[in-house]
Amino acid sequence: MQITSKDVQEVENATRELSRVDEFSLYPTFYIRYYTYRPVSDLLMPHLDIISDHDDTQIVPFYGHVMFKLSEGHYCETCFQPLEEPTNHCLDCLKKSGIDFLYCVKKGPGFGTGNCSPEHPCCESEFSQNYCKREHALYLATFGQNHIKVGISRLDRVIYRLLEQGASHAITFRRSNNLNNFIYIHELEQKIKEECGILDSLSFDEKAPLFENQKHDFESDILKMNIYSDLFKHLYELIPQYQLNLSNFYTHFPRIDKYCKYIKKLNGNIKYFRGNVAVLEQDGERVAFDLNKLSGKKILNVIG
Repeated sequence: MQITSKDVQEVENATRELSRVDEFSLYPTFYIRYYTYRPVSDLLMPHLDIISDHDDTQIVPFYGHVMFKLSEGHYCETCFQPLEEPTNHCLDCLKKSGIDFLYCVKKGPGFGTGNCSPEHPCCESEFSQNYCKREHALYLATFGQNHIKVGISRLDRVIYRLLEQGASHAITFRRSNNLNNFIYIHELEQKIKEECGILDSLSFDEKAPLFENQKHDFESDILKMNIYSDLFKHLYELIPQYQLNLSNFYTHFPRIDKYCKYIKKLNGNIKYFRGNVAVLEQDGERVAFDLNKLSGKKILNVIG
């Protein structure tokens, strides 16, 4: 085979490009996708779902002593490009992936891969089909005496979902006609939110003081939940399935020196966790921070 001048030029160009590659790009960079709760012995403990730009994913414990620094900004967990908003995906990656099935329901068929309806809750996306066809449960959860929220979860992980939010008491519901796929249950959640005036979210700023005042938090208004339960059965054909007291899952809330939504350095001991509220003891202070705000953060380096 005869080597031409074109071949030589291509090799030179490739060599030049390789010389520009930062030596550190050979090593993976890690990003936090979200927090979750996983069983450890007889306890449910917080973990972080971490992904690298080398397509490696892992679930790592987030309790005991932790030590690493985080980026200020957020990054897309698919293409790893910086984001202007504190979300998990850039718009381009959202449109290309099955993740946009959530928007099919919220914005109607035709958005992204959405071609679904309550009777046919499947898109062409394999991920969407797998998710939307699964049985879901609707729940009412209490946070203190005056905070009730409505939500939905896959039936097989509803307890985990409630604990990931830090609920003290909850009632789970199913439809009497057994139509419990994601689309039907999501539509019911929206109806209940609008028609009954029940919240579907509770912020860190609202939760943390409730958790700190733990005695009153655990004295949740069960009577009000039972009234809603009867109302749901009449209006929405929802049958109560389980009534749950989750307060035994939580330990005593410690003394707090300050609240911090965003935290960039973690070098200390996790003293407490409940839902998305965690308490870190470092530099002689106990800081309560929001686990949700870790999503999309780049791990800059491990301290130690």
